Amino acid sequence: MKSNIKRFFKEMGKELFISIFFSSLIIFIVFFFFNDKVNDFVNLINMVIVKERMVYNNDLEFDIENKRLVKYPSYGTIWGTLKIDKLDIEQKIFYGDTLDILKKGVGHFAGSYFAGENGTIILSAHNSKDYFKNLPKLEIGDKIIITTDYGEFTYEVDNYKVIKDDDIESFKIKNDEEMLILYTCYPTYTLGFKDERYIVYAKLVGEVYED
Repeated sequence: MKSNIKRFFKEMGKELFISIFFSSLIIFIVFFFFNDKVNDFVNLINMVIVKERMVYNNDLEFDIENKRLVKYPSYGTIWGTLKIDKLDIEQKIFYGDTLDILKKGVGHFAGSYFAGENGTIILSAHNSKDYFKNLPKLEIGDKIIITTDYGEFTYEVDNYKVIKDDDIESFKIKNDEEMLILYTCYPTYTLGFKDERYIVYAKLVGEVYED
């Protein structure tokens, strides 16, 4: 009787191991060869889910003399557009960076400044193809543009690095110099949890305000 039970569990364990092995192999092959397709599908689903909740701010007021927004956007709404020609990126910028917001587009850390306010701006996005997957391809001197209702701001990449996700010092917010920080999960070509981040730093090199 005991030998039959042991044989049963031994056979069951063997079948379970084989099932797990082949399941893992299939998942690996899918993500290795069809990673972009998976990302596209996930992005499409997210766009369908959140499309109706996209809210635009068309009445932002900016005090040019004091370099401050007079009227700030509501949390979770769109306040600008991020454009990076080299990476073929043009995405909406949302105020806030929760997981729900990042499904819609580029998230703006609420504790950082807005474009034109002469402080640190922190933006993040998922490491998918339409967002920040190709962020590591940016080089020193490449341009990044933020467009808002009150003006257009051009930034130039001047540094980049890989950090641990708990490296708070790399996200230090300054109020005496306009610096744009973009970041995403790293490595950017894999899905799932990652404990590293890829950061791009860019300095303000041009600003044109709306009349």
